[in-house]
Amino acid sequence: EVAAVLCICMGLRCEGQAPRLSDALYFSGTFSKFNASSSIQNSFSLKGIGEVANGTVSDLGLGLDLPTEGLSMAPHPSGVGVYVAGAFSLANGEEVARVSLMMNGSMLPVDLGTSNTVLTTQVHEPSGLLYIGGLFSEATGVGVGYVTSWDGNEWDPMGGGVSMGFDCVASEAGTTSQRQPSVHALQLMGGDAFANYLDSPTKPKVFVGGHFTTAGVGADAVAANNVAMWDPQSGKWESLCDPLPPNRCNIQGVSGDERRQDVQYPIVFALALHEPSNRLFVGGVFASAGQKHNYVDALSSFNIVSKAWTIVSGGIAGRNPIVYSLIIKADVLYVGGSFQHVGKSNRDTVAAGIRSHSVAILDASTDAWSGTTDALGDGTVYSVAVGPSGILYAGGDFSEVTVGGEAVTMPGLVYYSVADGWQSVFDAGAELNGAIHAVHAQEFAVETVLATRLVGAFASSKPPPSLLLATLLSASALLAALAITR
Repeated sequence: EVAAVLCICMGLRCEGQAPRLSDALYFSGTFSKFNASSSIQNSFSLKGIGEVANGTVSDLGLGLDLPTEGLSMAPHPSGVGVYVAGAFSLANGEEVARVSLMMNGSMLPVDLGTSNTVLTTQVHEPSGLLYIGGLFSEATGVGVGYVTSWDGNEWDPMGGGVSMGFDCVASEAGTTSQRQPSVHALQLMGGDAFANYLDSPTKPKVFVGGHFTTAGVGADAVAANNVAMWDPQSGKWESLCDPLPPNRCNIQGVSGDERRQDVQYPIVFALALHEPSNRLFVGGVFASAGQKHNYVDALSSFNIVSKAWTIVSGGIAGRNPIVYSLIIKADVLYVGGSFQHVGKSNRDTVAAGIRSHSVAILDASTDAWSGTTDALGDGTVYSVAVGPSGILYAGGDFSEVTVGGEAVTMPGLVYYSVADGWQSVFDAGAELNGAIHAVHAQEFAVETVLATRLVGAFASSKPPPSLLLATLLSASALLAALAITR
């Protein structure tokens, strides 16, 4: 719920008021400066990452040296720390090589990081395993195919990951494929608290989405168009495709349409699993799912039992519709992206659909859509999040929201309620000089967590050097705190 109001100060002169939310909210993106109010010049550096907690907007030290698109965040199992990943090599002045853990006021490295940009992060909460995907081919010198997991000691190659496979056109021309494989979305299924031990038989299955045509290498490689599943028990990749009747899948996932410029290069940006209905929701930019002529724009679902691809409750529609973010809480699916209607597709000339710009809500138990009005206009939402309080947040590329028929300045980060619609997380008149690409909400807490909980239980008694250093620092802080209380 939203309690009273509190000024945004950040150690500067207060101006205006902002909602005091019961969640701690982290946001990252392409911005470098925040201004608390347009009425006075009350700005401070906010390089790529910030926090809203207890009514106050805060920077996180020196921030990120390379705030870019494609930033992602995931919670640490302790409920206190947050993993942040992107293209940066420095976080708060520390060398972290594109993936870092924010904890106890510090930005900690995760081993030696990756060779290129990380686009997505997921944490297996029972075990603490960290999964990442992106544009990288190495993690601390270990060869990986754009996706890997970290157990506190080792990076898992996950059967060679994904690739663009064999390119006939490039081969005939005597060149290599110009298309860059990438992983943009991860979704975990199953596994238990012992999954992070070496050779554990209880690691989760991993659904992977992005831009690729093949999963696995050598004799174990399978055709997989932009979405696939890694089975750690069999040590093999599987395509989400059943070629037999009644499904008759023939495109091994989702595909584009060479006749349409907006979907010539299909990408899966988001995945979300609703276990009660056995459905994996798949969002991105694509034109077909399962079959070449099964036209489904930007949002589809794959039944992990029946292996059927279907449109999601009538679909979504708009000018070049794209889904960038999916999240499920209980039986509710939250969808963020760039679209104007839900409950209809662009090919549907009969159904009126429900007007809902950039964010929509689906009751996955009944397949009923709820719109969030057209207040966000033509703005793009890159990330949606739901806090422990149940509040829905959206971050993206917009600066105004329509309220009561009038445009109100709301720079990139808003929250929603059925009664009041969209409201700004920031002070009235606040300004942010860039878009927000990742939002994470968790319970507001002030707590020191020992670093031995950074990646769950270790697979051996010897933690990695970076975690050992963090343990010593945390232990020193704890001893200092105990000395003060005496």
